[in-house]
Amino acid sequence: MRKLKFVFQIIIAFIVALAAYSGLYQPNAESVRAAVKNNLPQSMQQKQDTGTAQGRLRISVLDVGQADAILLQDGKRNIMIDVGNDVKDKVGDSGGRQALIKALDKAGVSRIKTVFVTHHHRDHMGNIMYVRGKYGVSNIYDSGYVNNGYKASVALNSDLRAGRYNGQALKAGDTIKIDKNYYIEVLAPGDFLSKKDLKNMNNTSLVLMLHYG
Repeated sequence: MRKLKFVFQIIIAFIVALAAYSGLYQPNAESVRAAVKNNLPQSMQQKQDTGTAQGRLRISVLDVGQADAILLQDGKRNIMIDVGNDVKDKVGDSGGRQALIKALDKAGVSRIKTVFVTHHHRDHMGNIMYVRGKYGVSNIYDSGYVNNGYKASVALNSDLRAGRYNGQALKAGDTIKIDKNYYIEVLAPGDFLSKKDLKNMNNTSLVLMLHYG
């Protein structure tokens, strides 16, 4: 009986919330947005609807199919965390290099300063050779663990360990400064992982904490 009463209370609360949204907020949505925008500091009102506002960071998880590609834009530079797969999904028939290019074009990206490769699986770094050439990448960071079964990983590892593209292998405790009050702290991999753990390529992944402002 108590459970039934609890469920009934949740349903009533949901109905009340829905009614409030439909009756109060939804008809006045535009005026609410305008009021909020007008009360923002002048610096934050700039480019509120399109582009990257001055002094603000935009984080975009790009639609590249079954793969990972995250874009950071602060108005001065573009940074990526992983660059997606260079081939389409086997199941979904989506993603691939063209999907990344389309997503970057939509975001207005012509140059990328820095790329963090979290680990050397194809769905995370498949486009790295293309991206570094096409977008003039200056810095590439990884964790230093090569995927010997993947040619692009071996080639990238060779370049990075030879000092190209900055070539720093990151580990827990490292910090990459990007700008004033804008830096990335590395949480993993670290000494807390055993050799057995690191045999799994996923466990070699960079875990990053972003600090901005």
